[in-house]
Amino acid sequence: CTYHKENSSVDLGFEPRLFLGESFKDHFSKKDVALHSSYLDKALETGELQQYECEFNFGGETHYYEVRAVSSGDSEVVVFIRDITERKNEQKALEENQARLQALVYAWPDLLFRISADGVFLDYKAEKGEELLVPPELFLGKTMRDVLPPDLAALFESYFKLAISTKQSQTVEYQVALDSGTEDYEGRIVAIDNDEVVFYGRNI
Repeated sequence: CTYHKENSSVDLGFEPRLFLGESFKDHFSKKDVALHSSYLDKALETGELQQYECEFNFGGETHYYEVRAVSSGDSEVVVFIRDITERKNEQKALEENQARLQALVYAWPDLLFRISADGVFLDYKAEKGEELLVPPELFLGKTMRDVLPPDLAALFESYFKLAISTKQSQTVEYQVALDSGTEDYEGRIVAIDNDEVVFYGRNI
C-alpha cells in the first residue's frame, strides 16, 4: 500500500493509513487475500477495469463494498472502494419480502391473479382448473377487457385504480355466469406497486 485518500467517508473498520508501506496480505484473512489478489492480478495482466464486491465484519455487523481496480502502470493498481451496505441491506429486505409474498401466494387456497395496472394478466394460481372462466392460454398476456364481460372489466379497473392510488386493499363482490349457474365471488385487490396488483378471488 503506497497511498490512500485522506478524509475518506468510507468506513472499513480499520485505518488504511496503518497499511502504508505494508502488504494487505499481511493483514487480511486467506480468503480475503485470495479474493482481492485475483482481481488485482487480473487488472495488471489485462489492463482492464475490474469490478467486484466484498464484505468486512466489524462492530458486530457485516458491511458491503463495491471495489474497482484499474492498473496504473506495469506494477501498480489503483483501487476505488464504495460502501454499498445500505443498498445491499435494502436489496436483502426486498428479497425477504418477496419470499414471504411467494409463500403466501402458494398457501392461498383460492384464485389469485397478478395483473398490471393497465389490466394485463401476468400470472395466476388456481387450486382447481375449473375455477377459471377460460384456459390460461386465452387470458395470460391479454387485458381484462379482452377476456371479461365489459361491465366486470370496468368494475375491476375502478377498484385497481383505487388500490393503487390509496395504497390500501380493496374488496368487491361480483357475480360470474358459469355453466352450472350464476356464482357469487368476493375479490380482494392489493397494490404491489404503481404498476401491478394482486387480485384474490373467493367463491362465496
